[in-house]
Amino acid sequence: MIGALANTPDLHAAARDAMREALARMDAGRPVLVVSHFDADGLAAAAVLVRALAAAGRRVEPLVLGKGETPWDAAVTERLRERAPGGVILADLGTRADPVLPGCATLVIDHHVPTGTPEGAITLSGNGLSPEPTTALLAWWAAGALGDVGDLLWLAAIGLIGDMEEGRAFPELMQAQARWGKTALREAVVLVNAPGARPPPTPGRRCVCCCGRTGPRRSPRAPTRTPWRCTPPAPRCARRWRRPNASPRRCAATWR
Repeated sequence: MIGALANTPDLHAAARDAMREALARMDAGRPVLVVSHFDADGLAAAAVLVRALAAAGRRVEPLVLGKGETPWDAAVTERLRERAPGGVILADLGTRADPVLPGCATLVIDHHVPTGTPEGAITLSGNGLSPEPTTALLAWWAAGALGDVGDLLWLAAIGLIGDMEEGRAFPELMQAQARWGKTALREAVVLVNAPGARPPPTPGRRCVCCCGRTGPRRSPRAPTRTPWRCTPPAPRCARRWRRPNASPRRCAATWR
């Protein structure tokens, strides 16, 4: 195991100390650039970091990489350099020995198997811990150095559920589920992951439901007038349901 969390009895305190040290190395006159993966864990981690840094009065900019991109790609590195950041935080993008921006203070937050120890960077790696925290949870621990982040706990839960860690004994996840509800958190993960997986709507078809949302048909062989559930689901609709027996958490819709 590598990084600030190796051989420490208090993971939360070590994560907060790593955040403080990383920010002390960064140029406060320029923005912190938070670079993340595009999945639920990476996006949740970025959201935690951006919100916590902004609330603490730090200038911060997010950058979500696309599919197949890494911060070590020449083209991506050039984009990072053009931003002229005062420091960089890499979230859920892997852990390598090579620096992304040589000379720029860097904090690496990740839980995947590292291929090396980042040169000149501070590393928060969850790999090797049991249970293994996701990047979003690591980011939430670290963000505690910036102030009270209790209201951002749901984002850490999004990362845990998105990376299939829901069955592990994480007290943070149980607290989030008790506060915001298991179903609401699971549906949020579905919505976060939906844009890259959902096909475009069928031309000439639209979903008519109580909440007015639109989406693609589930099956091209479905009859024209068959009721279908709305995509994405509408967990809280202020208007009355079209059908009395419709599930209260998924909107019953009719394709026209």
